[in-house]
Amino acid sequence: MQQCVSLPHVLRVSALTPVFVQTGNDLLLDANGADCSEDGVLIFWRFNEKDNLVRLTCHKDREPTVNKLKYPERTEITEKTSLKLKNCREDFTGVYSAIRISDENEVVAKYNVTVKDPVSPAHLKVDSVFNSSDVCNLTVTCSTDHSSVSSSFTCGKETCKQDNGQQTDTSQQGNVLHVYLSDESVICNHSNQVSWANSTKRIELILEIIMCHNKSIFIPVYRDLCFCFFWKFFFKLILCFIPKVQLFKRSNANRKLHVWIIISIS
Repeated sequence: MQQCVSLPHVLRVSALTPVFVQTGNDLLLDANGADCSEDGVLIFWRFNEKDNLVRLTCHKDREPTVNKLKYPERTEITEKTSLKLKNCREDFTGVYSAIRISDENEVVAKYNVTVKDPVSPAHLKVDSVFNSSDVCNLTVTCSTDHSSVSSSFTCGKETCKQDNGQQTDTSQQGNVLHVYLSDESVICNHSNQVSWANSTKRIELILEIIMCHNKSIFIPVYRDLCFCFFWKFFFKLILCFIPKVQLFKRSNANRKLHVWIIISIS
């Protein structure tokens, strides 16, 4: 049978501190150095202002006596007066208070605990790449299982910029999906207060392989080569067209071998 404990009127109240913990992890709540070195002093840990979880009976020359009153499998007392919540679940979410009962009653610590699941993986996909004589433009989509956000980027000879600024999507659960530019990389980040996941692609590598013509011929193109169309004829001859070499044998009366090299440029 649960022991019913009535607490006296509390005169002093500590500020409420928000705390987030990932599902399945332990959480340690400190009693803010509450003094438990006097005989007769009591410290209670209370859940949601109504459920007394643990009662500590303080002693002058020894460790306090611990009595677990409710949800004993959830809690553990460490460091004399701190409360550990074990293997946190969603129903652990709520307000936890440490109340010191003596001549002057005080809420010495108060926490608003939220238990949250870790975020799902983030995925970054390149939707399109457009190359002109002056700049390169690319569009990407940052997504998770339940949300997505798109953004476009423009790269000149020296720098890249995000056309529409950093793009963010926030879910009802408080998870944030964010796509942004950092150190010439596009970063897709999915996060909440307890975890994060991201996917990163360097712009240089995104542009490294592009279709240079209407054939299935791909060439390496780094950022400075985004201007290959500016040097149209020169780079077409050197980079954009890969010769196809075909060898044909031809015999004549003297059985000499003639090799015709046909270079196909189209």
